[in-house]
Order: sequence, then C-alpha cells, then structure tokens
Amino acid sequence: MSTEKPVSELSMEELQAKAKSMRGMLNLWIVIMTLMILAAIANTVLGGFSIFTVLPLFFAGIFVLNYNNWKKVKAEIDKRSKH
Repeated sequence: MSTEKPVSELSMEELQAKAKSMRGMLNLWIVIMTLMILAAIANTVLGGFSIFTVLPLFFAGIFVLNYNNWKKVKAEIDKRSKH
C-alpha cells in the first residue's frame, strides 16, 4: 500500500523536486537499458539465444511505467503554471 500523496495534492515545490528526481532516474534507466540491449545483442551474437537476450524486454515495462508517472507530474506542473 502506497503512502505517497496524489500528484494533485502536492505543492508546486514538491512537484518540481519530484519531477527533477524522476528525470534523473529516467536518465539512469536510459543508460541501463542501452547497456542491457547492447549486452543482449552481443550475447546473442556470441553465444546464441538465452534469457539475457529477452531480459531488456522485462525491464522495458518498468521504464514505461516510470516514464508515464514522470509525464503525469510534468502535466500537473504545466497545468498549474498556466493558471
């Protein structure tokens, strides 16, 4: 059970801090996913098909969820900025 407040209840400062930390996390995920994809390709070419070939696909789902959450935070910031 999550104790995190909904995005609509956060202050603007909290939203901006959350967006900044989420952006850093997404950048790290991009680096990790790129390395995993390159390793999967190399592993497949050198050793054939294995679990490491499809491993990036499992982590791609987590990345998509994090990216969508970041977009929600950014949308809330943009919505409040227009008022």
